[in-house]
Amino acid sequence: MTDTIEIYIDYADETHLVGLCRYVAKRRGQSSVFEYAGEWLDNPDAFALDPANLPLDGGQIYTTSDKSALPGALRDTAPDRWGQQLVKRAFRKVGEERVLSEIDYLLAITDQTRIGALSSVC
Repeated sequence: MTDTIEIYIDYADETHLVGLCRYVAKRRGQSSVFEYAGEWLDNPDAFALDPANLPLDGGQIYTTSDKSALPGALRDTAPDRWGQQLVKRAFRKVGEERVLSEIDYLLAITDQTRIGALSSVC
């Protein structure tokens, strides 16, 4: 499974496209590739979402680990353990009986329920 999600930030009273994250789940594991959007790189107020792991440059940034394939700044916007239970319950309620991925949890958070400035759209 490969999903590409758009990452936005609410900054200076505007919503900005920050970049794209391509999430790849395979039998052997999962990984992701993040790339900042050109319009964000051209913004004089632009900053790195995660200076240690997502430096502000024009290249692709690969992430993979045993715990999570999402870069830390994106992983932090996903629901915690309790939030994941609520998402699972909501999926079951509409008849979805499957194992949920990190992307499922991340995208289940809406602008009304998220915390922080980052949002994502598939």
